[in-house]
Amino acid sequence: MESFENNEFEKTVLITGCSSGIGRSTAIHFARLDWHVIATVRHQDDADKLMMLGYTNIQAELLDVDDENQIQSLFNRIKQQSPNAGLDVLINNAAIAEPYPLEFANIEHFQRHLSTNVIAPMVLIRTFLPLLRQNSGSIVNVGASSFRMSTPLMGAYNASKAALQALSDVLRIELHGSSVRVIVIEPGVVDTPLHNHIHNKQTQLASQITTEGFHSYQGMIDRQSSVKSHLKKNALKPSRVARLIAKVVLLDNPKPVYQVGMDAKLISFVDPVLSTPIKGKLWKTVLGNS
Repeated sequence: MESFENNEFEKTVLITGCSSGIGRSTAIHFARLDWHVIATVRHQDDADKLMMLGYTNIQAELLDVDDENQIQSLFNRIKQQSPNAGLDVLINNAAIAEPYPLEFANIEHFQRHLSTNVIAPMVLIRTFLPLLRQNSGSIVNVGASSFRMSTPLMGAYNASKAALQALSDVLRIELHGSSVRVIVIEPGVVDTPLHNHIHNKQTQLASQITTEGFHSYQGMIDRQSSVKSHLKKNALKPSRVARLIAKVVLLDNPKPVYQVGMDAKLISFVDPVLSTPIKGKLWKTVLGNS
């Protein structure tokens, strides 16, 4: 990537996973607020699309968040281009979500989710924390409300988001007394390509699981697909999540966790009072017993 001077902008934000959805919308929103936006994507064509938006303050960078060497290289480039500048906000948004019954999920399935959704954010935080300390910055980890209800077929994803929540809580305590804040954003269902990707992957499960295995999950898969199609009709626009993030990072004393969307707020409200057996009964009612 070519050099980018950010001296003319007061604040700098680094956002991962900006090819589409929440990440892309957040990059655009911060650009409109005259921030210097470092937006990371995995592929050059996605970087080109970001640059074609015409915002002179968006700096598109190629980054595979699972590659620690690439993260360090990005840090070095940012430090080199602006030696005296820190970082005001780090937004860990990049994530993967692959539906699969736990009975048939292999080790790689779990490793991919933990690598991208848990380990990568922690490596990014560890690497960029010196710059965040320098500017009394904020760490924003994009979680998911679904982990609270243990959505069937999304076990690895739910586990990774629960782990991210737990690590965020620990980090917030460990950084107490410093000037760096740790914030978790829990969106409900958002109308993004990731949501469509999950739906498409569910329809492909028949070809990935043995005939006998698929038969035992057929009813659940069909009902889950129907539920997701219904939820998408009322899904949030990514721009709403972007606006909330931009708002909370400027607060003097932000809350640890923010829910976005009525579904996320409802789940957060009922989660503490619903026992595990009751949650299980609710899912059986929704998905059927097959």
